[in-house]
Amino acid sequence: MPKKQKPMTVVHLKVDGYQRMIAADVTPALTGAIEIRGRNGQGKSSLIEAMAEALGVVKSDLPITEGEHAAEVEVDLGDLIVLKKWTRDSGGQAKAALTVKGRDGSKLKSPAAVLKELRGNFADPVAFLEMKAPEQVKTVLGVTGLDEELERLEGIVLGNYDDRRDLGRDLDRSAKALDVLRLEVEGLPSPPITGTAE
Repeated sequence: MPKKQKPMTVVHLKVDGYQRMIAADVTPALTGAIEIRGRNGQGKSSLIEAMAEALGVVKSDLPITEGEHAAEVEVDLGDLIVLKKWTRDSGGQAKAALTVKGRDGSKLKSPAAVLKELRGNFADPVAFLEMKAPEQVKTVLGVTGLDEELERLEGIVLGNYDDRRDLGRDLDRSAKALDVLRLEVEGLPSPPITGTAE
């Protein structure tokens, strides 16, 4: 069985002039999710798409913000830093340049190949949309590395269920035993009252 690769996490994302996103600098918490809020047209989707395009998951026909001459997205994955820049050529078309660096700052050869291998750890977005809901959940958990944690938590839940079932059975047996004792003492005379009155 092949060794499971450790999932990568975005530890820092910088966006400049991509689509509707004029500028963004995001550092997600090491655990948990980050909330992205804003009105329609303020760039929420552009922020997510900027990250996806830098990683080679999607490709935009118009990556550069209207009126700007360049765009840049930097995705820090901890062990790797992906930098994608776009500039306009003389005809106004966007030309892209991709760089992938190691943590030490050294540029890696064949950055597109590096990203292709990296995307093997992520879901194919088209295939993902065609999956049934349980498979989508399983895929997301696997990509994020939460499948093992979910399995551990499910084990705890099952253990708690078993404990609760056993306690319920013990309580039921105790209640029946108490009923039997009540029937046995029902006909017995009350014990004499002892003591002296003052």
